[in-house]
Amino acid sequence: MWKRTTNQNGKRERTGKGDTTLLLRAKMNIGREEDGLHIDDLPDHLLVEVASFLGKECRALWAVSMSAPSAHWTATSAVSAKGRQILTLQRENWREEWREVDFGKFQPSTFRRKENGIIIIQSRRFSDDDLKAVLLCIDAATTVGSLFLTSGCEKLTGGGLEPLRGSTVLRRVDLSSGHKCSLDLEAVLPVLDSIVSSNDNKLRHIQFPKKWRDAKHESLSRFISRYNDMLETRVQNCCQCDASACKSDLDFATYFMCPPFHAFCLAAPGIHEDGDRYGVQTATCYKCLKIFCYDDDGTCQDGWENSYEFCPCCEKYFCNRCCFIFACVACSKDISCEDCMEGTWCDVDGCGDGPFCSGCAEEQTTWLSCCEVCKGFYIS
Repeated sequence: MWKRTTNQNGKRERTGKGDTTLLLRAKMNIGREEDGLHIDDLPDHLLVEVASFLGKECRALWAVSMSAPSAHWTATSAVSAKGRQILTLQRENWREEWREVDFGKFQPSTFRRKENGIIIIQSRRFSDDDLKAVLLCIDAATTVGSLFLTSGCEKLTGGGLEPLRGSTVLRRVDLSSGHKCSLDLEAVLPVLDSIVSSNDNKLRHIQFPKKWRDAKHESLSRFISRYNDMLETRVQNCCQCDASACKSDLDFATYFMCPPFHAFCLAAPGIHEDGDRYGVQTATCYKCLKIFCYDDDGTCQDGWENSYEFCPCCEKYFCNRCCFIFACVACSKDISCEDCMEGTWCDVDGCGDGPFCSGCAEEQTTWLSCCEVCKGFYIS
């Protein structure tokens, strides 16, 4: 129910039950010293109501800004009372939504300013200071289980990952960071080393930037060796046949005399230390983190239908239940996973036959060979 009242300036305004008018007045008067209203004056329940309309990424940055500028956050910084209301929405299980966080979703903020009659549009990208402040704000070392620095994080150097030191809950780290990766190896490896060195760590999968894998730095190779040694100490069983994925559990005769076990053990969970797939973790599904044994046919040693395969596009391993790998219908060469969706399909009248790898698609287009499904021509 709304009614009209007269304010202190003699002007009539519409008010009603609840705090809607207070919210509107606070929004209009923020920064006006003569009025004295500030966002801190809003009741907690109203602040939570407003914050509930935002995604967790926006709420985290808002909570950070309510406490201190990102650059001023340190290991001893604490989120303010109002910031905690915004971050947690007064939920006891607020940490659950932060078990997985993709910092690629922290989009750059755009704002306009006018200078000499000209409107200038500026963009502020998510920085390492912001990364550090958010991780401190959400207590990442005891909260985050999966962390992604994917597309959109190209400007990050990795210095903001410090709050993750010694994490005992982190299970997966994706540092792929897009095509223009700026992550500094020397800034990130000490953080990962501190996690691997912890006896209680839960780390199971690391995706390194392609830039690092191509360079094959000696420091990265040493870390990969330490990481693999750490995985070797765990009991790792195939999620299908329950066979051990650790060759140390097999006696000498079984390992060297039985080819199926030999092939299986070579695919024990770990990161490739050489070859074309250097720096890529194998025997573990990127999405579900389940462990698979492997033989020459890419199936479980007991003949199970499910298996895991490699996507040559994003260079990750997936099990068939999580992600399908497309193969060229002409040469049977693996092209990409369903997330990457690379390859060429016949585009004649929506035929959709395919996919074809780049080589076969070029050949089909050059020779104008007919599609067996629609009898049209392949379109690259």
